[in-house]
Amino acid sequence: MSASNKVSDNKMPKHIVIIGAGNLGTSLAHAWSNNGMHVTLTNKDQESQRRALTQNPDQASQSVDCVLLTVQDSNIKAACDAISPWLPTDAIVCHCSGALGTDVLKSAEQAGCRIASVHPLNTFPSIESGKALLANTSHQSYCFISADDNTSEPLGTLFSKIGFVPAKLDAKNKVAYHAACVFASNYLTSLTEASLLVAEEAGLDRDLYIKAIQPLMLTTLNNIANNGTTASLSGPIARGDLDTITQHLNALSNTPQQVQDAYLILGQQAVQLAAQQGNVSESDLTLLMETLS
Repeated sequence: MSASNKVSDNKMPKHIVIIGAGNLGTSLAHAWSNNGMHVTLTNKDQESQRRALTQNPDQASQSVDCVLLTVQDSNIKAACDAISPWLPTDAIVCHCSGALGTDVLKSAEQAGCRIASVHPLNTFPSIESGKALLANTSHQSYCFISADDNTSEPLGTLFSKIGFVPAKLDAKNKVAYHAACVFASNYLTSLTEASLLVAEEAGLDRDLYIKAIQPLMLTTLNNIANNGTTASLSGPIARGDLDTITQHLNALSNTPQQVQDAYLILGQQAVQLAAQQGNVSESDLTLLMETLS
């Protein structure tokens, strides 16, 4: 049987098995089910995985044509190896790690399946938040797919069904891609916590302050999306205001060292953006960089 018999180039998978009932797996299963897809969600129990992959729950359903591994990165290879004896020939098998390539799915490929990785680019800190995100298909989150064209197209159609915008990513670049995502999401959370800690030094209530900065952060993200990072930089560094930066550093002296370090490092990045803007003199840029070093 050829690899295109069961899932053609433009045909969306119809019967999906998700291995891993965590935040992402459960959220995806809920979203596809709500959009009329046939989804079986399994946990770590291998007997339940075997049944899901080898038994049709009713006469009308077709055999499994797509298997998603939504387990932790360190468990993907072992999970794939464990289910490989039960995988239907020609099914698409993919994992949802942002950092790993498809080599961890070698046992599925050897079983006659097509392999891929699909990374849904959003944050799923809980099942509730994941379900809320995917409840409306207008969320327009991207998903990055590493696979050949005949495999990426049906996967892209599948994820488009629940609001994702598919894009291709070369598997060899996934680690750098994932590090970029960590900056955009995880470290944004860390940066917000640093802002909250400094706000507490100013005597502000955390709950009040987080509400106060939300419009600021959203406007900044919108400006970046519309105009790019260079044009969106504002504030004291964009103005070459060395006195204010010096006062900030003094005010931060009682905060944790990592907060002070973050201010310095991010400030240096801001100086680079200010240089690209061209509104601050070279001498003032040099003084700013020396102060932040």
